[in-house]
Amino acid sequence: MRPAAITELKILIGAVLTVAVAAQVVVLPMLAAEAAASFPEVAYLRTPLTALAVVAIACGEAALVCIWRLLTLSGRGAFLTSRTTRWVDALVLSLVAGTGMLAAISAVLTADPQTGGGGPAVGLGLMAGMFLGAAAILGLLVWRGRLLQSVRDAAKQQRRVQL
Repeated sequence: MRPAAITELKILIGAVLTVAVAAQVVVLPMLAAEAAASFPEVAYLRTPLTALAVVAIACGEAALVCIWRLLTLSGRGAFLTSRTTRWVDALVLSLVAGTGMLAAISAVLTADPQTGGGGPAVGLGLMAGMFLGAAAILGLLVWRGRLLQSVRDAAKQQRRVQL
């Protein structure tokens, strides 16, 4: 990958991380407070749903940090190493956790008869997020298997060259 492309992607990741942190710290609590004031019958869900949303965003941030590290390894030409597989494993785990958080938010909303599941748009959005998360996880697992094979092949090739 071109060094300029790596730099551009890192700038984009930095911008997304900045927005995500702002959403966690400012936007989500503000929206939760407004929703609790507008709908006092479900105000007790303010804290658990805000906490789940903050953790879900944190999982996305962790995934972005993993991608940042993978870009760094790619830029250094050290992509076919065991360090790469560790960052891919961390990326998969962060996506699993984030998808689990979406499932937890969906469960909280649908378990409470007063929320009505949050409405069709919320339910469909959460389902779409869970399906996209599952697809990304499955795709990464396939890619991880190919990466592990490539790392093994590169190690074998290096041993042959040393002999």
